[in-house]
Amino acid sequence: MRSLTRTLTSVLLLAFCTSVQGTRATTVLPMNLDALVDEAQLIFTGTAVHREVVLSQDGKFPFTFVTFRVDETFKGEVQHHEVTLRFHGGTIGDEVVVVVGTPEFERGERYLLFIADNGITRFPVVGWQQGQYRFDLEPRSGARILVDDQGHALGEIEHGHWQRYALPAKDGTGAPTAVLLGQEDVEISEPLFDQAEDRSPNVPDARTALKALRRHIGSRSERTTFVPGRLVKSARPEDVPVSVEWKSVPPAR
Repeated sequence: MRSLTRTLTSVLLLAFCTSVQGTRATTVLPMNLDALVDEAQLIFTGTAVHREVVLSQDGKFPFTFVTFRVDETFKGEVQHHEVTLRFHGGTIGDEVVVVVGTPEFERGERYLLFIADNGITRFPVVGWQQGQYRFDLEPRSGARILVDDQGHALGEIEHGHWQRYALPAKDGTGAPTAVLLGQEDVEISEPLFDQAEDRSPNVPDARTALKALRRHIGSRSERTTFVPGRLVKSARPEDVPVSVEWKSVPPAR
């Protein structure tokens, strides 16, 4: 059967994008840690344990449900140490609907996630990849570390930003500094994050980063922009919309 890949256009990207004045280009809106912490209803670490794709009620659009076994919550609550998140897009047989910029999750991998409006919004991870971090092993010491989507290790928090540490790339290449959304006339005019620094041979372990995060959340709790944590329930496959209005573009070659 013919494999078909569809990529959602700016119809679904506008929630997190803005046009650059005088051009037709689109950039991803950067969010620092202050904004991620303030907007999230739930912040947790957990392991992806299940993935399921369910079609809309008219059978024309896929939704991906990813279930996490929750290890620790930093803001908000979950039920029964588990939460299922719903994302637009997914794979049904040979047909793939790809929403460019949507975080991807591997079963068995552990993540730190910032979540809001699960089961309501198109992407419950705040700031797309900016609200997704994963656990990895430091290449030199083998210590468990926390890394961002560009492969930078995280440490303490200064002025609303993680300290980021450059790591040797596993494939021998450097990590990208921006996310290209994959449609015509789309450009990235600014990096999403500050460049990482190789501050010392000793990259902080994940416990250091998580302790810093808990302190930072406490320091933000009295701000007027801070959204209180809440009980975030699992998204349910039976609650998918009747239909979704969307457009497709050819896959990049």
